[in-house]
Amino acid sequence: MNKEKLKEFLKELNKLEVKYGIHISADYEEDIDYDWDEEPYVRGVDTYLVYTDKEGNSITEDELDIENLRDD
Repeated sequence: MNKEKLKEFLKELNKLEVKYGIHISADYEEDIDYDWDEEPYVRGVDTYLVYTDKEGNSITEDELDIENLRDD
């Protein structure tokens, strides 16, 4: 991957976050299970993007209809 292109992309993304007042971050949920001794362990991790506005309201991609946002 071209690092300079990535830097330019991130700069543009930052400008869009400022323009629209929406911050993109990531979060996760752990899937906890128990072994034979009933000791908990992390069975898996589910990661996802979170979009947050200036007021602290947030929404995930699962709550959006992403497929219909394409311009093709």
